[in-house]
Amino acid sequence: MFSHAQLRRHQHPGFFNVTDPLILCLLRPNQRKTLQKNWHQFTPVLLTLLDETDTPLKLKSLAIFKAFWAKCPSETMRQTGLTQVFEDAIFPAVLYLPSLTPEDESARILTATYSALFAIAGIDSDQETSKPQSGPGGSGVVRFSDKQRRLVHKIVREGILTAYHHSGEYVTIAEVLCRQLRLVVNGMGLLAVKHLKVSSAFSLFSAYSCLSSLQAK
Repeated sequence: MFSHAQLRRHQHPGFFNVTDPLILCLLRPNQRKTLQKNWHQFTPVLLTLLDETDTPLKLKSLAIFKAFWAKCPSETMRQTGLTQVFEDAIFPAVLYLPSLTPEDESARILTATYSALFAIAGIDSDQETSKPQSGPGGSGVVRFSDKQRRLVHKIVREGILTAYHHSGEYVTIAEVLCRQLRLVVNGMGLLAVKHLKVSSAFSLFSAYSCLSSLQAK
């Protein structure tokens, strides 16, 4: 099992120089097998990039992660503990909110961050928010592991609703957060009910407002 700290100690000293080749490699469809065999060479570089606070690098690192995650065997990531490592590295960015982060930058970072987290959770963030997500073969049944469900619960409670509480007055941010909540509902179907249960009237109003605003569009 790897820890975030252990992987950081083995970071590539010239990671800025390999960023562009890394992106090219990850985005090439014919490189899937190569990446699956050599994923351990990419993780230190990727984790270092995910720690960057500079907006362009943060956005680039999240895009690289999604390409990386789509090509790596999920079972390998789980067995090595990297699923949790990447979740821990990405999740803090859900709090890149105004006024500490400019609104336009916050919107872009939040969109990319939730997209990466949804990839780990097994939800397709590239789907249209107005259409429910379908399972294999269009069955309409999407299966989620217990760990994926726990991550979705964390995304809703500690990410979307917390951010909406602190920055909901920013129209752009509110819209981004509402879209993420809609993705949860469409991605999980009835399974989303558990994650949308709330303990306070404010959170309930927040969730309802988010969904209603998107349905009205």
